[in-house]
Amino acid sequence: MYLKAQIRFQQQNEQGKFVTKNEVYLVDAVSWTEGEAILYREMELLHNDFSIKRMDPFKVHDMFLDESIDDKYLCNVVYITENDKGKEKRIPINILVSATDVANAHERVNEGLKTTLIPYEIIDVKKSNILEVFLYQKPEAA
Repeated sequence: MYLKAQIRFQQQNEQGKFVTKNEVYLVDAVSWTEGEAILYREMELLHNDFSIKRMDPFKVHDMFLDESIDDKYLCNVVYITENDKGKEKRIPINILVSATDVANAHERVNEGLKTTLIPYEIIDVKKSNILEVFLYQKPEAA
């Protein structure tokens, strides 16, 4: 399960004033509790004092991520199939992509889906506010 989490923290700006900042992260976790634990483990290095403002389930079918690219784009894709009666059926999915711009995101989705046998259509590509994705890591055996 993927959880889209928004954290809130205080940060000092150039003028020395403290301002409230919000950041959004995507967490791959088995439960809400594990999602919170992953966020606290990852965020303690970046922010001393933060709170989790909200955590919501996030539907994503696939991800094409590149650690060297910071920006993430959410692509709405439709698989086009036929039902038993021969009528066209459109199945919408979301794909999260690391890309430099909208055109690059479109290109990366096409590259990622090139081996798919089902015809598809990219409906929409928009920049996401997700800063980083924390993928599931197996706990180390004791």
